[in-house]
Amino acid sequence: MLVFTGFLGACLLLYGFFITYLSAGFKRLRFGQKPDRSTLPPFSLIVPYCNDSAGIASLLPSLESNLESVASPYQLLFVNDHSLSAERQKVQKLLEASTLAVAHLDNEGQPGKKQALRTAYKHVQNDLIVQTDADCILKPSFFQAILRPFSKPVVTVSLGLVKMIPKPHFWPQFAALDFLSLQASGLSLAAMGWPIMGNGAAIAYRKELTGLNLPGAHWPSGDDVFLIQHQASLDAKRVATAPDAQVTTAAPESFKILLNQRIRWGAKTTDYPSLAARLVAIFVAFINALLVLTFLTPLIWGLQSLWLALSGLLLKAFADYLFLSAFAQASEQPKQMHGYGFKAMLHPFFTSFTVLMILGSGKKVSWKGRSAAPVKP
Repeated sequence: MLVFTGFLGACLLLYGFFITYLSAGFKRLRFGQKPDRSTLPPFSLIVPYCNDSAGIASLLPSLESNLESVASPYQLLFVNDHSLSAERQKVQKLLEASTLAVAHLDNEGQPGKKQALRTAYKHVQNDLIVQTDADCILKPSFFQAILRPFSKPVVTVSLGLVKMIPKPHFWPQFAALDFLSLQASGLSLAAMGWPIMGNGAAIAYRKELTGLNLPGAHWPSGDDVFLIQHQASLDAKRVATAPDAQVTTAAPESFKILLNQRIRWGAKTTDYPSLAARLVAIFVAFINALLVLTFLTPLIWGLQSLWLALSGLLLKAFADYLFLSAFAQASEQPKQMHGYGFKAMLHPFFTSFTVLMILGSGKKVSWKGRSAAPVKP
């Protein structure tokens, strides 16, 4: 038992160093910058969608209000990714009723976000591309914030912040907190010069990147993470953070939807081109699995060893809290920390279960009722 206790302590100490590193990255993030009222560079916005007329009905008003103060040329491209005919017609009516001039395109290839984006790339007229999802709402000054980093010629990718808005039920709130940790970790690592993940709902990049032969081409989605890691492999300075470029989206409403989403995201890990990204994912999964396995120690050493499992959970939860609460406060998401204690205790079990499901699924993941699994070359 003494050897195992020492091993667990060493792992948690290493995890503590990791959280300290993330906290250092968080301190480099610049929240609350005044919007740049100077003329923005010309840009093209791409919004892929699949059966999401309800989301677009909410997105359009926020898009209209954001573009009211934009005097520079811009282009709006909405891409229908094989939606039902009725859904496409609803979106067409919404776009026609809008004050915005929008090009409504249809995915010319196989279903999937990547192919929908490739369709849009053929029509892009500007050097800078901004991308968001149909189920998002843009916060004020979104374009000013997401385009600000491109004032530096070296920057090719700008990472914004996505906030999940949960309904007043446990699993949506758990999902929002879990997602907060992903956003906090991704932006903080990028600020430290290790950009390994971001979200395609709030991202901008230069048009020159659209012609690259990126890794992960066999996945129908994952355009964001593979692009980020590819650019970081060339020069980490190419990827910049823009935490004031914020969008909101609804949190998954049930355990089943949440689990499927996390499996879909996590299944791509083994195909990450970044060694650092794979190591971080493996390390975090290992720590969570170790804490779960620690609860089996009473079977070997008796109930007196239960303190070891509880102590490990509490130490990890405390370290995470110091980091996440600071990020939640800075990003104006303090409500996500409500009920943190129980959610933090549950999180290692949820993460470990997700990993088991990924390993057992053989990457057979789905999204909106269709396969999101990798396609064999």
